[in-house]
Amino acid sequence: MKSVTDTGMIDYDIEIDDEPCPSCGHGYTHRRPCDHCEDGFVNHFEEDPMWYDDKDVPCEECRGYGCFWWCPKCGYDMIRKRKPAGAGK
Repeated sequence: MKSVTDTGMIDYDIEIDDEPCPSCGHGYTHRRPCDHCEDGFVNHFEEDPMWYDDKDVPCEECRGYGCFWWCPKCGYDMIRKRKPAGAGK
């Protein structure tokens, strides 16, 4: 997940959360809503009723959480409670 400082661009959907990072102790974390769902679930029936049942399924992008929440310093995933693959110890 890229943060504002990683890209040099401003993402207006990113909210700053007062929760400190449990991994590195950074004073705040970033959070943004998922672009592919509203509450963590999607209904593909609306896209193509011929191939999908009319039921809500967890979003593949956010895995059903509805948002992304991470540390901008070390990349720690606040929802899954882990650092991204390839991040240092």
